[in-house]
Amino acid sequence: MSGVFKVLMVTGCLVGAVYLIAPKCAPLLNNEAMKALEAGDVKWAQKLLQQSIRLDSLPENNFNLAVLYEEKGNLKQAEFYYSQAMSLGSEPAFDALVDLYKSKGRHAQARQLLMSKGTEREDRKEQLQELERIQLHSAYNGAVEKFVEGDVSAAVSQLKTLTFAYPDFLLAYKSLGDIHFNQGNAEAADWYEIAVRKGLQDPVVLNNLGIIMMRQERYQRAAGYLRQAAALRPEDIQLKYNLACTLRDAHEYEAALRLFRNILSADPDFPGANNGIGGVYKAVGESDKAREYFRRELKLLEQDMGDPASRQERMAEACLGLGEFDRAKHFIDRAIVSDPNRQSAYYVRNCINENLGNWTAAKTDLEIARSLSATRPVTLGVLSPAVEPETPLQSVPLICLQKSSPQSEAAPVKQQPVVVTLKTGRQVQGNMIHRDSVRLVLEMLSGSGSAKITLFERDIEEVEELE
Repeated sequence: MSGVFKVLMVTGCLVGAVYLIAPKCAPLLNNEAMKALEAGDVKWAQKLLQQSIRLDSLPENNFNLAVLYEEKGNLKQAEFYYSQAMSLGSEPAFDALVDLYKSKGRHAQARQLLMSKGTEREDRKEQLQELERIQLHSAYNGAVEKFVEGDVSAAVSQLKTLTFAYPDFLLAYKSLGDIHFNQGNAEAADWYEIAVRKGLQDPVVLNNLGIIMMRQERYQRAAGYLRQAAALRPEDIQLKYNLACTLRDAHEYEAALRLFRNILSADPDFPGANNGIGGVYKAVGESDKAREYFRRELKLLEQDMGDPASRQERMAEACLGLGEFDRAKHFIDRAIVSDPNRQSAYYVRNCINENLGNWTAAKTDLEIARSLSATRPVTLGVLSPAVEPETPLQSVPLICLQKSSPQSEAAPVKQQPVVVTLKTGRQVQGNMIHRDSVRLVLEMLSGSGSAKITLFERDIEEVEELE
């Protein structure tokens, strides 16, 4: 409630009384203060309310004085007089003090105050849930800050604490999995699998689990996870490619071949798909067909102006499939010079060196590959708290995927007065200043300034624009 609307606690008083004793003067002074406030004389209103309280401390005059102090920015005094009004039984003072704590980021105090009253009222139960979400998001964002600063061990520690405090907060498990996956640690699978068991349906997590299982040569489990990922994002060809490669390595050649062909029908130039088909045909002994597809890959690469390391690696794989081992070695060496941290290139060179009989070099390449991460540096998603400082919501990119669909940017939203109806039935009014597929940001105006709140689309029932 803003100050203008809060100061409506006018007390009945017999103005025509023949005599006025102190308890009767207090309501009269309170009402005179209201008149002074309506006339714009805030200073005189404050003095009248102070006199009123000295005569008789009522819920109304304490409440009204608290409002005036809050409007002036004297929060210590506002808190004191709201508390006084509360002790005298004022329910509006209780709600106003909760709002004051929330607006100043003192969420723990607001939560403690609400818990002292119980959760019989539905609106208070909702406020408690909102505050718990704010505290949770704040703790998670603190872990993200540690990660961004490079203090990975502190980030991991804080995220693990979150999993104990909030066992159903799935993003903590996913983030722990992302960090370990980025570092090449097998522990990533444990965190990812907990998240999946608890109900997380995320193609990034399922893809990464599939990658981990592929590294461990557990191809059936890898295929299972990648099938789920592809089902969640059927338009993502890269996920289909990962699955096709897994099926090929699991010796499910017919299924792999169908999927590789499906990929080429959707994108005839898709990187590595011809090599994939060539590999399937080579595995089943159809050498002529295998060579045809390896040559197709090489021909496509003649026109490829993309990432040089990726291009050289694919050329090496095609030459490897054609049995041209020296030429393959030439290309893969160039790929590693272009990108010395390219894990997949070391795996390819390991295979080439084995075919050339360079066993020591092959062993070294395998050791390097296992020590490197296959991913870009992981970006943990920052959660916007329900009451901001405004923090942009970051999306976690597809990890370990060489090609991903570009993210569409949300169009800017012109400030628009709206009423937002939540699925709980609660309504919130303010100026909409941002909206995308994830969240809606409202600016809430009050006499002392403005505050921003973020509402998540999953919680919104309807948004009504006002004139």
